[in-house]
Amino acid sequence: MPATPIQAPARIDAGQTLEVSFTVENRAEVPAGAFWDDRVVLSSDDVLGNADDVVIGTVRQTENLAIGARYTETVSTDLSILQAGGTYTIFLSVDFGDRVDELDEDNNVASSLLVIETVGIPDLVVDSVTTAAEGFNGEALEVTWTVRNAGAGVTTNN
Repeated sequence: MPATPIQAPARIDAGQTLEVSFTVENRAEVPAGAFWDDRVVLSSDDVLGNADDVVIGTVRQTENLAIGARYTETVSTDLSILQAGGTYTIFLSVDFGDRVDELDEDNNVASSLLVIETVGIPDLVVDSVTTAAEGFNGEALEVTWTVRNAGAGVTTNN
């Protein structure tokens, strides 16, 4: 079941929702048995399987896939999980974990580049927190704080 090209934007702003779609077709001469996982990973380099990978979606396939049959899936994630913008690689790993016996296991990965822009993203920073030097059980304690937006974007209510 070879991985097909990934459908995803080439550029996106950090903080937006990234949607990744893919289609898998059984090109074998026998049906594929049920219970395998397709996994979509976001990586800050072009290497799948190292420490910088972030899994953004795993889809479990629970039905047999007939000869010539196909399915399409979409996974999405909020890009606020990332700490930095830049160029990332989206990886699709079909039959992650190699549960389906195949003639060619080397064609189960597809990739696509994604540029994540950080322009216009808010960055809330706590400048100070003030409270009384001591508090007493059962009494209110006044706490004040100052927060500023050190980013280029405007904050919202959600």
